[in-house]
Amino acid sequence: MSNTKAPVSHNDFLIRGSDYLAKHPDFELIGREENMRQLAGILMRKNANNALISGPGGVGLTALAMGLQASKDKEGTPFDIVGKRFYWLDVDGLFSSGDPTAINEGFQRALKTLSRSPDTVLVVDDMKDFVEAARNNGCTHLINSLMREVRTGKFQSFIEVRDEDLDTVLKCHSDMREIFTLHDVNEPVGEELRAIAEKSALRLSKHHGIVIAPEAISAAIELTSKYRVRDMGLSRAQPERTMTLLDRALTSYRLEQHAAPPGLRDMEARLKMIEAAQAKGVFTGDLADKSPDEVEAIKLSLETDISQVTTDWTAFQGKLRSVYKEQRDGEELLRTLEDELQTQKDKEAAAAVAAAEAAKNAPPAAEAPVAVKKPTEFVGFAKRMNDAGFESETVQDIRRRMSAAEKAVIANKEKFTALTATHDKNLVLDAKTVLTEFSTISGIPADKLSENEREKLLGLEDKLSGRVFGQEEAVRRLSDAVITSRIGKKRGDKPPSFMFIGASGVGKTEIAKALAEALLDDEKALLQFDMSEYMEK
Repeated sequence: MSNTKAPVSHNDFLIRGSDYLAKHPDFELIGREENMRQLAGILMRKNANNALISGPGGVGLTALAMGLQASKDKEGTPFDIVGKRFYWLDVDGLFSSGDPTAINEGFQRALKTLSRSPDTVLVVDDMKDFVEAARNNGCTHLINSLMREVRTGKFQSFIEVRDEDLDTVLKCHSDMREIFTLHDVNEPVGEELRAIAEKSALRLSKHHGIVIAPEAISAAIELTSKYRVRDMGLSRAQPERTMTLLDRALTSYRLEQHAAPPGLRDMEARLKMIEAAQAKGVFTGDLADKSPDEVEAIKLSLETDISQVTTDWTAFQGKLRSVYKEQRDGEELLRTLEDELQTQKDKEAAAAVAAAEAAKNAPPAAEAPVAVKKPTEFVGFAKRMNDAGFESETVQDIRRRMSAAEKAVIANKEKFTALTATHDKNLVLDAKTVLTEFSTISGIPADKLSENEREKLLGLEDKLSGRVFGQEEAVRRLSDAVITSRIGKKRGDKPPSFMFIGASGVGKTEIAKALAEALLDDEKALLQFDMSEYMEK
């Protein structure tokens, strides 16, 4: 993703759709064909032709409007959509001044721009932010202004809101339900989620410079779909959960691989295993059929490999540090030259002012037999030359040195990037690393995460019975129901539902916690709602 600020329209608070899309040069909408078709249909209606797009955070609400903008350049897109002009509202920029008068003037200019064509579509990324900012700045009338323009058909609007904020937005204006069509966006699943994850993984791989194995993507999808943790990044919706886990796993993997030679730890672990086996005189695994002399030869070869890898790594680190030092020295030289340039320009400006003052205060000459230009004429000429872009030889020399230093810095940066790329080209993020990272985040032991699902189901009744006593019939029925649902005997769009009935203290809550721990390795994975909190008092 580029950090370059997108060009904006003349009022600075509306970003053209093409400019907004230019901020995301790698953007490509994967899947979501049905959502796109429905949103396009909403725009083509006569009534309620504005969309209130709602969904869980991380599901990709903004991507849908961006997808419509991108589709305008594709063949096969209905000309009804090609003719739409999308604008994104810069909410932060609009309210950044904190001045109600300036905010109102800026918003009215935006409305004027939008109202020039009924085929204009205003996109508000997070409507709750707009509503709260308007209220906090004493500008609630902006909501009425927006709704009036949309209601009268001056332009159309897509407003996006997370599920938890939907009630706030619906209540901000009484006509919201009449003017807008609510469009729910659900989390992608199955092949659609896989396709989105694979495409997004390419961008992550490019950023980190590390290849992501297909099984790593599968592991990330499985773990984030099966387990819900309280970590901020992994508590949002798919596909963001999957991409957050992959990003964090790549970061941990890079830190580990950039701190020591690749494969060194595995070789050292094997060496320790061989030494331990030699000390005991018992050889197992791939050493079981080896003689003591052969094992010793393997050990010596391994020690040689470790020594060579360590030597190569030391040399590689030396090259990196050398290039880094050159980079640092070049950047420091640039800063010095920038200071020198500014000092020289200030010095020349001061000299020009002093010469002008001296000429102004000089007594008039008695005779002037030879026509000589006055100092003020020289000063005026110098000023005109400077204003026209002509600089002194000293300033030009400093600029030449700055240009050479900048080229050297760029060359060193490319050299550093090339060196790191030679190291990273053989690195591959695998499923084991993803599993380890998720274990660190969730607190669930890695061996539990990798436990076979079939083994969990086969031992489910015993696990529940070992924690909940005296409820054999309930445990048996619950286990049978879970196994039935896991083998595909339930509707795919319906969650398993159980109702535990009994007197207080017999174990209703405990059996629910035991089920969560048995299936998800953590009883905290159970979302508990105390319905007594919803009683009328």
